[in-house]
Amino acid sequence: MLPLYQGIYSFFTSNPTDDFYTSIGGRLYFTSAKSDATKPYAVYHPIGGEPVDYWFTHTFETPRIQISLWDDGRSATKPNSSERILQVAEYAKSFFDLCETSGITVSGWSVIKFMRDSVQPPLLFDEERGMWLQPLIYEIMLQQAR
Repeated sequence: MLPLYQGIYSFFTSNPTDDFYTSIGGRLYFTSAKSDATKPYAVYHPIGGEPVDYWFTHTFETPRIQISLWDDGRSATKPNSSERILQVAEYAKSFFDLCETSGITVSGWSVIKFMRDSVQPPLLFDEERGMWLQPLIYEIMLQQAR
C-alpha cells in the first residue's frame, strides 16, 4: 500500500504550520526512527487490513495504521513528564481524525474513511528507552480509482 504511506507523508509535509507538525518538529518517520532521533517524533506503520470486494465492481482496501508518538519527557521544569506527549497526541488526533475531508490524497485511490480506531494501549513509559509512547490506531477505507 505504498501510495497510502506516501499520501500520509505528503499530507503531513504539506501542512508545516499545523500544530502537530510543529509539535514534533517535522519528524515523522515510516516504520522506525533512528535511536538518536530528536524527540518528540512520530512513527507510522501498517498493522493490518485486507482487500475487500463490495458489490463485485469496486475494489476496496481497509488498511490499519499505527501512529506511535515518542518523547523522552525532558524539559527544564518537568523531567520525565508525560505532559508534552499528551499534548502532541491531541494535536495528532486533530490532524489525522477524518483527514479525508481535509485534503489527504492517495494516488490511484479515493479515501473514503480515515478514522481513529483507538488510542491503544493508553500512554506507556518504555523503561528500556526511557521514553513515553502514545500509540494511535487508524482504520482507513480506500476505493480503487476506476
